[in-house]
Amino acid sequence: MQRIRLLLGCAVVLLAAGCGSDSSLPTATGKGSVRAINAIPASPEINFLIEERGLSAVNYQGATAPADYDDLNYTFNFEVFYAGETAFRRFASRNIDVVANRDYTFLVSGTLENATVTLWEFDERSFDEADSVFAARFAHASAMLGELDFYFADAAVVPALGNQAATLSFGEIADAVDFSGGDYVLTITTAGDPADVVYTSAASTFAARDSYLFAAFDGDVSDTAPVFVNAFGDVTGTRPLPDVNYPSTIQFINASMELGAVDIYDDEMLTSLVVAGLDFGQVAAAVDTITGEN
Repeated sequence: MQRIRLLLGCAVVLLAAGCGSDSSLPTATGKGSVRAINAIPASPEINFLIEERGLSAVNYQGATAPADYDDLNYTFNFEVFYAGETAFRRFASRNIDVVANRDYTFLVSGTLENATVTLWEFDERSFDEADSVFAARFAHASAMLGELDFYFADAAVVPALGNQAATLSFGEIADAVDFSGGDYVLTITTAGDPADVVYTSAASTFAARDSYLFAAFDGDVSDTAPVFVNAFGDVTGTRPLPDVNYPSTIQFINASMELGAVDIYDDEMLTSLVVAGLDFGQVAAAVDTITGEN
C-alpha cells in the first residue's frame, strides 16, 4: 500500500513540474509576416518551410505570398526535390525572432550547392480607406549586373541623374517610397549613367493602398530579355513586367500525324501567316509576337 502511495506521490510531483514548465514558454503578443523569393537561376521549385511545416513552393523569379505568424522564434528551411530521389533535400536554413508588425522577406540566391539567404526586414505598412497612395520598394536580385539605378515615373519623364528612386547593389532593397495610384514606367540603368538603360517596362497601372516589391532578376531560358522584373503586391499578388524592348516569342510543334503539314495564322480571316508547311514532328523557329491576347 505504501508503494502505491509513493508512486502516486511521484506522479503528482511530475504533473506539478510539467505545469510549471508551461508557464515559462514564450507567449505571442502579435504577428509578423514572412515570405521567400527564389533568386537561384535554373533551380527547381524551392519549398519554403517554417520549422517542418511547408508554407509554399516558389520557382525562379517568384515569391511566396506573405504569411502571418506569431512573434516567436522560428527556423525557416529551404528544400528542393531532385528527380530520382525519394525525399526532399534541405539546402539552407535561417533562424529569426519574428517581431510583431514586421515584414520579413528571405532572398535565396547563389546556387543550391552554395546558397545565400539574405533577410530583408521592415515595418509592415497599413493604409486607411481614404489613402490614394501605394508603397513601392525596389530590390536588386540580378547577380550578373553591378550597381543599378531604378527610375519609377510617368512614361513622359526621361530618366535623369538625381531623380532615381533607388540605387542598389546585388542583394539590396530600398526603403519604401509612396506614390500616387496611377500609371508608371520602371526604367533600370547602370548606376550613375541614365543613358545606359538595361531594362524598361511598359506603362502599368498600380492601385492605391497596396505595397509592391519590384525585384529585378537575371533573365533565364524562358525570357527573351537579359533582365526580368516581377512586381510582388501584398494585395494584388505577382505581376510580371517584361522588358518592352524584347518582344515575346512563340514556337509551334506539330504533334498530329493525322493533319500532315499545316499552315498557322494569327487572325481569323487567315491573312496573317505565321508558320507555313509545318510537318509532323517539326518545331517551328521562334517568331516575335505581340504581348497580350492573340
